[in-house]
Amino acid sequence: MARKTNGKLWAEFVRNGGNASKSSSAPQRIDRRPADGVILGVDPSLRGTGIAVLETKGKVATLLHSEVFRFPASYKTEGCIGEISRRIDRVLQDFPVKIAAIEEAIYVQNYRTALTLGAARGSAIAAMVLRGVEINEYPPLRIKQAVVGYGRASKEQLRSTLIQMVAGVTEKISLDESDAVATAMCHWLTSQRKLTVS
Repeated sequence: MARKTNGKLWAEFVRNGGNASKSSSAPQRIDRRPADGVILGVDPSLRGTGIAVLETKGKVATLLHSEVFRFPASYKTEGCIGEISRRIDRVLQDFPVKIAAIEEAIYVQNYRTALTLGAARGSAIAAMVLRGVEINEYPPLRIKQAVVGYGRASKEQLRSTLIQMVAGVTEKISLDESDAVATAMCHWLTSQRKLTVS
């Protein structure tokens, strides 16, 4: 019999109304009693930043909003940077976010790619800092490990797991959006801090 991943165990636990099934035990992380709150997840990219707003209540996570900030090639780098900041600020005005999770910069061999990714991350972080949002950074491998139970999972596997775990997530959301959802979920599942909503 194949071993169940953490993501499948979590989904089974949620389907059973918060009770472990007779055939398997609930994942360890469920016993941490995740706190209620609203979390912004950010998957930064200069031309395709994914964002997701999650509301957590008890053992249930619900997707309130997600989108991708897409910019055409005609947009100059500085235009994209400014627009990322403006759009995140709008989201923070619309939702009572006090906690954010953003994907850490990954190692890339092309320095230009590293610079543009850093610029996109900096723009997103600046918008959150100016709104007084607490920022938490997670490497991609940790995000996948927390959600799927396997750090080398594909983006498609990540989205499939999130469909089972998060109310409102469907196969219609883009991979950039599901990456943002996963980043927020990583914080919720691994942090024991109390989330607060004003």
